[in-house]
Amino acid sequence: MILLDEEGDKIECNIEKPHNIKWQKVLEEYGSFYIKNPMLSVNQGTLKYVVGEKKLYFKYDTIVSKAKDFDGPMNSLNFVNYQTIMDNTVEQDFTFG
Repeated sequence: MILLDEEGDKIECNIEKPHNIKWQKVLEEYGSFYIKNPMLSVNQGTLKYVVGEKKLYFKYDTIVSKAKDFDGPMNSLNFVNYQTIMDNTVEQDFTFG
């Protein structure tokens, strides 16, 4: 999944299979949450969903609580023309949806 902070910065986040049932009940699309104690690591994946060298992982002791006062953007996707994708002329390190 892609997480967004109050400045609109994005980071990729993974939840390992043993923990996904726990977070499936808590997380919701476009929801606002406080996340405490995730693991930050280097994003070594060949396919990266956002620009950046870091990635978050939820662990067994990660704490997620609903935030009622989020004041950031709700969407930070960049849209590009379909032909730009087909022509493979999208800028390098550019996240698009």
